[in-house]
Amino acid sequence: AALEQKAKEAGRAGDTEKMRALSLEAARAYDQFVEAHPDENPERLQTALINAALLYEAAGMQEEVQQRIEVLLSRWPAHEQALALQHMRATSLIRSLHYDPAIQVLETVYHTSHSIGVGTEYGIPSLASAAWLREGLGQYQRAAETYEQYGLENPDRADAAPIAFKAGQAWEQVGLEEAQAFYLRYLETWKDRSPDHTLEAHYRRVVLSEKKAETRPSSQSLNDLTEARQAHQEAYFRLKDSISPSSPGHHQMSESALQ
Repeated sequence: AALEQKAKEAGRAGDTEKMRALSLEAARAYDQFVEAHPDENPERLQTALINAALLYEAAGMQEEVQQRIEVLLSRWPAHEQALALQHMRATSLIRSLHYDPAIQVLETVYHTSHSIGVGTEYGIPSLASAAWLREGLGQYQRAAETYEQYGLENPDRADAAPIAFKAGQAWEQVGLEEAQAFYLRYLETWKDRSPDHTLEAHYRRVVLSEKKAETRPSSQSLNDLTEARQAHQEAYFRLKDSISPSSPGHHQMSESALQ
């Protein structure tokens, strides 16, 4: 604890090199305590492992951080602080531009949190963060699947439908057919739960059907376009009073009608 305090003082004084050296020394002291007292009170062991992880983080030793977190989770799977440390590690990886490892950590945090119901305030949204990172990296199909997974596995959350809808823009990067299939899935699954997104899903169906009719003209593509426009119109008149006057849904309906 004394070494830890000295490390903090060095950090406040701006002596980064000294802070890292003292943090490393303090972390190793906590490690020695854990090794020497394997049957110690669980709370003291947990505190020692957490402190060691935080100190290794301060020393910039990410592998050591991960090892302490893994020990915590292997011995106490429902330990919320271990998940919080994982989440902190993901944030650190993102800041250092290590996006793929950050995605793996975020998805691990989500799956652990979702399965045991611990740390849900940051654990559940971790999956949406992973999807966002995948989309930014151009991993469009994986991103789209992850956005949809978030909605389907967390249907009672207020952000379930909006997050699931984000899959649309990713599927559009994958292909026209895949995007059209998604918007139909979205409308079937979420119906009118989020009126703005419902109307936008109908609008995107119209836009994509127009593209298909232009690039691959056929009687079927024209029929699909007619059906998409009719469904959009019906949805608009059903939901127009549920959206704000400034909602894009009004403009989109006008544009679709003009077409």
